[in-house]
Amino acid sequence: MYSFTHVMVGICLSLLLVLDLPFVVVGSLISDTDYLFQIEHRGAFHSIIFGLVIAVILYYKLGKRSSFSFFIGFFSHLALDSLTPMGVSLLWPLPYNFSFNLFSSGDAVANLGIILVSGILILNRNYIIDFLSSIPPEKIRSYTFGFMAVFSIVLLVFGTRSIRGCEGVYVSISDLIGDMDTYDGREVVTNGTICSGIRAYYSSSGNRYQIFDLCGGNTSLVVWKLHGISSSDINENDKINICGTFTLEYTEPEINYVKYVVVEG
Repeated sequence: MYSFTHVMVGICLSLLLVLDLPFVVVGSLISDTDYLFQIEHRGAFHSIIFGLVIAVILYYKLGKRSSFSFFIGFFSHLALDSLTPMGVSLLWPLPYNFSFNLFSSGDAVANLGIILVSGILILNRNYIIDFLSSIPPEKIRSYTFGFMAVFSIVLLVFGTRSIRGCEGVYVSISDLIGDMDTYDGREVVTNGTICSGIRAYYSSSGNRYQIFDLCGGNTSLVVWKLHGISSSDINENDKINICGTFTLEYTEPEINYVKYVVVEG
Protein backbone atom coordinates (compact mmCIF):
# COMPACT_ATOMS: atom_id res chain seq x y z
CA MET A 1 0.00 0.00 0.00
CA TYR A 2 1.04 3.63 -0.40
CA SER A 3 2.98 5.07 2.55
CA PHE A 4 0.42 7.86 2.76
CA THR A 5 -2.34 5.26 3.10
CA HIS A 6 -0.54 3.67 6.04
CA VAL A 7 -0.03 7.09 7.65
CA MET A 8 -3.68 8.09 7.22
CA VAL A 9 -4.90 4.88 8.81
CA GLY A 10 -2.39 5.38 11.64
CA ILE A 11 -3.57 8.96 12.25
CA CYS A 12 -7.19 7.79 12.19
CA LEU A 13 -6.57 5.06 14.77
CA SER A 14 -4.52 7.41 16.92
CA LEU A 15 -7.28 10.03 17.09
CA LEU A 16 -10.16 7.59 17.57
CA LEU A 17 -8.43 5.53 20.27
CA VAL A 18 -6.72 8.60 21.80
CA LEU A 19 -3.21 7.21 21.44
CA ASP A 20 0.26 8.75 21.12
CA LEU A 21 0.26 9.91 17.49
CA PRO A 22 4.06 9.78 16.89
CA PHE A 23 4.28 6.16 18.07
CA VAL A 24 1.28 5.08 15.99
CA VAL A 25 2.69 6.72 12.85
CA VAL A 26 6.15 5.21 13.41
CA GLY A 27 4.51 1.83 13.93
CA SER A 28 2.50 2.22 10.74
CA LEU A 29 5.64 2.87 8.67
CA ILE A 30 8.45 0.91 10.32
CA SER A 31 7.81 -2.35 8.42
CA ASP A 32 8.75 -0.73 5.11
CA THR A 33 12.19 0.25 6.41
CA ASP A 34 13.22 -3.19 5.18
CA TYR A 35 13.95 -1.33 1.93
CA LEU A 36 16.47 0.89 3.74
CA PHE A 37 18.27 -2.10 5.24
CA GLN A 38 18.16 -3.94 1.89
CA ILE A 39 16.58 -7.04 3.37
CA GLU A 40 13.73 -9.08 1.97
CA HIS A 41 10.58 -7.00 1.56
CA ARG A 42 7.48 -8.38 3.29
CA GLY A 43 9.77 -10.68 5.27
CA ALA A 44 10.87 -10.39 8.90
CA PHE A 45 9.80 -6.75 9.27
CA HIS A 46 6.25 -7.74 8.33
CA SER A 47 5.89 -10.34 11.07
CA ILE A 48 4.15 -10.41 14.43
CA ILE A 49 7.38 -11.27 16.25
CA PHE A 50 9.12 -8.14 14.92
CA GLY A 51 6.34 -5.88 16.17
CA LEU A 52 6.12 -7.64 19.52
CA VAL A 53 9.87 -7.33 20.17
CA ILE A 54 9.78 -3.56 19.62
CA ALA A 55 6.55 -3.19 21.59
CA VAL A 56 8.08 -5.04 24.58
CA ILE A 57 11.17 -2.83 24.47
CA LEU A 58 8.98 0.29 24.42
CA TYR A 59 6.90 -1.09 27.29
CA TYR A 60 9.94 -1.37 29.57
CA LYS A 61 11.53 1.87 28.37
CA LEU A 62 8.54 4.21 27.99
CA GLY A 63 5.51 2.46 29.42
CA LYS A 64 2.24 0.81 28.36
CA ARG A 65 0.77 3.72 26.40
CA SER A 66 3.73 4.12 24.04
CA SER A 67 3.99 0.37 23.55
CA PHE A 68 0.28 -0.02 22.80
CA SER A 69 0.28 2.96 20.45
CA PHE A 70 3.22 1.59 18.48
CA PHE A 71 1.73 -1.89 18.15
CA ILE A 72 -1.63 -0.57 16.94
CA GLY A 73 0.15 1.33 14.15
CA PHE A 74 2.33 -1.67 13.37
CA PHE A 75 -0.58 -4.08 13.15
CA SER A 76 -2.52 -1.68 10.93
CA HIS A 77 0.36 -1.89 8.45
CA LEU A 78 0.27 -5.69 8.43
CA ALA A 79 -3.52 -5.70 8.08
CA LEU A 80 -3.42 -3.39 5.04
CA ASP A 81 -0.57 -5.27 3.35
CA SER A 82 -2.35 -8.59 3.93
CA LEU A 83 -5.06 -7.39 1.54
CA THR A 84 -2.56 -7.42 -1.36
CA PRO A 85 -1.37 -10.50 -3.32
CA MET A 86 2.17 -10.50 -1.88
CA GLY A 87 0.78 -10.60 1.67
CA VAL A 88 2.82 -10.57 4.88
CA SER A 89 5.08 -13.08 6.63
CA LEU A 90 2.92 -13.12 9.74
CA LEU A 91 4.61 -16.25 11.16
CA TRP A 92 8.22 -15.43 10.27
CA PRO A 93 10.68 -17.21 10.43
CA LEU A 94 8.38 -19.77 8.77
CA PRO A 95 8.87 -19.27 4.99
CA TYR A 96 5.27 -18.34 4.16
CA ASN A 97 3.43 -15.17 3.26
CA PHE A 98 -0.32 -14.93 3.90
CA SER A 99 -2.71 -12.78 1.89
CA PHE A 100 -6.40 -12.05 1.35
CA ASN A 101 -5.44 -11.18 -2.25
CA LEU A 102 -8.09 -8.46 -2.73
CA PHE A 103 -6.17 -5.85 -4.74
CA SER A 104 -2.61 -4.86 -5.61
CA SER A 105 -0.63 -2.57 -3.33
CA GLY A 106 -0.46 0.01 -6.13
CA ASP A 107 -4.21 -0.01 -6.82
CA ALA A 108 -5.04 3.70 -6.80
CA VAL A 109 -8.77 3.13 -6.28
CA ALA A 110 -8.22 0.89 -3.26
CA ASN A 111 -5.69 3.27 -1.71
CA LEU A 112 -7.91 6.28 -2.31
CA GLY A 113 -10.89 4.44 -0.83
CA ILE A 114 -9.01 3.63 2.37
CA ILE A 115 -7.73 7.20 2.62
CA LEU A 116 -11.24 8.62 2.15
CA VAL A 117 -12.75 6.31 4.78
CA SER A 118 -9.98 7.29 7.20
CA GLY A 119 -10.63 10.95 6.47
CA ILE A 120 -14.37 10.60 7.08
CA LEU A 121 -13.74 8.86 10.40
CA ILE A 122 -11.30 11.59 11.42
CA LEU A 123 -13.84 14.31 10.59
CA ASN A 124 -16.42 12.51 12.73
CA ARG A 125 -14.01 11.57 15.49
CA ASN A 126 -15.85 13.54 18.21
CA TYR A 127 -18.94 11.34 17.87
CA ILE A 128 -16.83 8.19 17.93
CA ILE A 129 -14.74 9.36 20.88
CA ASP A 130 -17.91 10.23 22.83
CA PHE A 131 -19.20 6.72 22.25
CA LEU A 132 -15.90 5.07 23.19
CA SER A 133 -15.56 7.23 26.32
CA SER A 134 -18.34 5.21 27.94
CA ILE A 135 -16.20 2.05 27.65
CA PRO A 136 -13.40 1.50 30.21
CA PRO A 137 -9.93 1.80 28.62
CA GLU A 138 -9.06 -1.74 29.73
CA LYS A 139 -12.00 -3.11 27.78
CA ILE A 140 -11.06 -1.09 24.70
CA ARG A 141 -7.57 -2.58 24.82
CA SER A 142 -9.02 -6.06 25.29
CA TYR A 143 -11.42 -5.61 22.36
CA THR A 144 -8.58 -4.28 20.22
CA PHE A 145 -6.29 -7.21 20.95
CA GLY A 146 -9.23 -9.55 20.43
CA PHE A 147 -9.88 -8.07 17.00
CA MET A 148 -6.19 -8.40 16.06
CA ALA A 149 -6.18 -12.04 17.19
CA VAL A 150 -9.33 -12.88 15.20
CA PHE A 151 -8.03 -11.03 12.12
CA SER A 152 -4.76 -12.98 12.29
CA ILE A 153 -6.51 -16.33 12.68
CA VAL A 154 -8.84 -15.63 9.74
CA LEU A 155 -5.84 -14.61 7.62
CA LEU A 156 -3.93 -17.78 8.51
CA VAL A 157 -6.91 -20.08 7.94
CA PHE A 158 -8.63 -18.52 4.95
CA GLY A 159 -5.94 -16.40 3.32
CA THR A 160 -3.80 -17.42 0.36
CA ARG A 161 -0.50 -18.99 1.41
CA SER A 162 2.60 -18.57 -0.73
CA ILE A 163 6.30 -19.12 -0.18
CA ARG A 164 8.44 -16.02 0.25
CA GLY A 165 10.59 -15.27 -2.74
CA CYS A 166 7.64 -15.64 -5.12
CA GLU A 167 6.39 -12.21 -6.13
CA GLY A 168 3.59 -13.40 -8.38
CA VAL A 169 -0.01 -12.35 -7.97
CA TYR A 170 -2.58 -15.03 -7.21
CA VAL A 171 -4.67 -15.90 -10.28
CA SER A 172 -7.06 -18.81 -10.70
CA ILE A 173 -6.42 -21.14 -13.63
CA SER A 174 -9.73 -20.09 -15.17
CA ASP A 175 -8.69 -16.42 -15.08
CA LEU A 176 -5.25 -17.26 -16.50
CA ILE A 177 -6.78 -19.04 -19.49
CA GLY A 178 -9.52 -16.43 -19.85
CA ASP A 179 -7.06 -13.50 -20.01
CA MET A 180 -3.86 -15.10 -21.29
CA ASP A 181 -2.38 -12.03 -22.95
CA THR A 182 -2.50 -10.08 -19.68
CA TYR A 183 -0.54 -12.70 -17.75
CA ASP A 184 1.80 -13.88 -20.49
CA GLY A 185 5.36 -13.73 -19.19
CA ARG A 186 4.33 -12.83 -15.63
CA GLU A 187 5.10 -14.71 -12.45
CA VAL A 188 1.89 -16.00 -10.90
CA VAL A 189 0.64 -18.03 -7.96
CA THR A 190 -2.22 -20.42 -8.63
CA ASN A 191 -3.65 -23.70 -7.40
CA GLY A 192 -5.42 -26.67 -8.86
CA THR A 193 -5.41 -30.45 -9.15
CA ILE A 194 -2.82 -32.50 -10.99
CA CYS A 195 -5.08 -34.11 -13.57
CA SER A 196 -2.58 -36.27 -15.45
CA GLY A 197 0.28 -38.59 -14.77
CA ILE A 198 3.68 -37.07 -13.98
CA ARG A 199 5.82 -37.35 -17.11
CA ALA A 200 9.61 -37.31 -16.89
CA TYR A 201 11.60 -35.38 -19.49
CA TYR A 202 15.32 -34.86 -19.96
CA SER A 203 16.28 -31.81 -22.00
CA SER A 204 19.27 -31.70 -24.34
CA SER A 205 21.03 -29.51 -21.78
CA GLY A 206 20.70 -32.23 -19.15
CA ASN A 207 17.83 -30.77 -17.13
CA ARG A 208 15.32 -33.23 -15.69
CA TYR A 209 11.70 -32.06 -15.72
CA GLN A 210 8.42 -33.26 -14.28
CA ILE A 211 5.59 -32.41 -16.70
CA PHE A 212 1.92 -32.60 -15.80
CA ASP A 213 -1.47 -31.04 -16.48
CA LEU A 214 -2.92 -28.78 -13.82
CA CYS A 215 -6.71 -28.44 -13.78
CA GLY A 216 -8.97 -25.88 -12.16
CA GLY A 217 -12.67 -25.59 -12.91
CA ASN A 218 -13.17 -26.59 -16.54
CA THR A 219 -9.74 -25.46 -17.72
CA SER A 220 -6.19 -26.76 -17.57
CA LEU A 221 -2.63 -25.88 -18.46
CA VAL A 222 0.70 -27.67 -18.62
CA VAL A 223 3.37 -27.35 -15.93
CA TRP A 224 7.08 -27.85 -16.57
CA LYS A 225 8.81 -28.27 -13.22
CA LEU A 226 12.50 -28.92 -12.75
CA HIS A 227 12.77 -32.13 -10.75
CA GLY A 228 14.91 -30.53 -8.06
CA ILE A 229 12.55 -27.64 -7.34
CA SER A 230 10.66 -27.95 -4.06
CA SER A 231 9.23 -31.36 -3.22
CA SER A 232 9.33 -33.98 -5.96
CA ASP A 233 6.83 -36.37 -4.32
CA ILE A 234 3.82 -35.14 -6.28
CA ASN A 235 1.23 -37.45 -7.76
CA GLU A 236 -1.84 -37.42 -9.95
CA ASN A 237 -4.93 -36.05 -8.14
CA ASP A 238 -2.83 -34.03 -5.68
CA LYS A 239 -4.19 -30.54 -5.03
CA ILE A 240 -1.26 -28.14 -5.21
CA ASN A 241 -0.30 -24.50 -4.78
CA ILE A 242 2.30 -23.41 -7.33
CA CYS A 243 4.42 -20.37 -8.21
CA GLY A 244 5.93 -19.99 -11.65
CA THR A 245 5.90 -18.01 -14.89
CA PHE A 246 2.84 -18.25 -17.12
CA THR A 247 3.78 -18.27 -20.78
CA LEU A 248 2.31 -18.63 -24.26
CA GLU A 249 5.76 -18.94 -25.82
CA TYR A 250 5.39 -22.61 -26.62
CA THR A 251 2.68 -24.78 -28.17
CA GLU A 252 0.13 -24.41 -25.36
CA PRO A 253 -0.44 -22.31 -22.21
CA GLU A 254 1.95 -23.45 -19.53
CA ILE A 255 3.74 -22.60 -16.32
CA ASN A 256 7.49 -22.90 -16.30
CA TYR A 257 10.38 -21.47 -14.26
CA VAL A 258 8.60 -23.01 -11.28
CA LYS A 259 9.81 -21.70 -7.90
CA TYR A 260 7.82 -24.03 -5.69
CA VAL A 261 5.05 -26.60 -5.55
CA VAL A 262 3.21 -27.19 -2.27
CA VAL A 263 0.84 -30.12 -1.90
CA GLU A 264 -2.26 -28.92 -0.02
CA GLY A 265 -4.21 -30.85 2.58
